Amino acid sequence: MKEFRPKWLLLGLLGIGVIILILMAVFGFFISEEKAVKNATSSAEKVFEEEDISTNHELEDISLYLPERMKILSNEANNVLLQEDEQKYILFYNTFEKPTNDTFYTSAKQAKDILHIASFENEERFGYIRVISIEEDMFELQIGVGGVKMTTETTKRAMEEDARNMMKIVRSIGFTSSSNE
Repeated sequence: MKEFRPKWLLLGLLGIGVIILILMAVFGFFISEEKAVKNATSSAEKVFEEEDISTNHELEDISLYLPERMKILSNEANNVLLQEDEQKYILFYNTFEKPTNDTFYTSAKQAKDILHIASFENEERFGYIRVISIEEDMFELQIGVGGVKMTTETTKRAMEEDARNMMKIVRSIGFTSSSNE
């Protein structure tokens, strides 16, 4: 019978642990709060600068782009409640505000406990991103362009993708002619 050698078992378990830690680091489990916010801001700004984003949904007052897995839970005057998996998003729009308006940004700056706020501007539009820390690894993310803003709760790992998708949605909003009368 072979002799049991705990040293090899220990080395094997240690090797498996190192592989798991490397995989977690590669897939973003150890991303810092600062890096998550920086990545989200960069993604939002990149989408902000893109040309027009095509729409794929028509509502009573607006047309908009929605990612494939996102669905509309409710649509009331100036508010749309969206959901993707278990995550909810609130979309608010003011049909009287121009894309270059900074009213929502000015209001967003007044919030308490802001972790990060940044604005983006070009000749056609004014946009922003705001991040508020709610609790450990939970953040309120708000993205706005002109008279449209969108808010959700997100994690460090999901913040960059959420910021990208939210900016696409906010940027895609088109108002129907009857909503501006």
